Amino acid sequence: MALYLAAFTFYSAGYLLVRHSSPARWHGPFIIVVALAVRIVLFPAGMIQESDAYRYLLDGHVLSAGINPYQFTPAECQLVLAGDPNMSGPSELVGYMDTIRDGAVARTVLDRISYPQVVTIYPPLA
Repeated sequence: MALYLAAFTFYSAGYLLVRHSSPARWHGPFIIVVALAVRIVLFPAGMIQESDAYRYLLDGHVLSAGINPYQFTPAECQLVLAGDPNMSGPSELVGYMDTIRDGAVARTVLDRISYPQVVTIYPPLA
């Protein structure tokens, strides 16, 4: 929240400076600098409202392994990744998850996907 507050402060300062100053050539570059500063401040922050990017990452990883992303849910991938003895899963999914079993990134991606019980709804190459 502190990062968002800092970003809002930069945005507000930029707005007030541009609005209450006389027309000058520095307005355009100033707006670009403020926009870059806001993005730099928010760069380390996680996505709060959108989780689509995590679904895209999983779909891309699964597709690159030659597995149909419409065939398995993220919840199934998570169970296989966790080594759940009740979830043997299809052999190609188990084989793929075995290659990333120790990956903290894979766990993070799987944990942040919304509606993990649903297969992807996104079109190919999204």
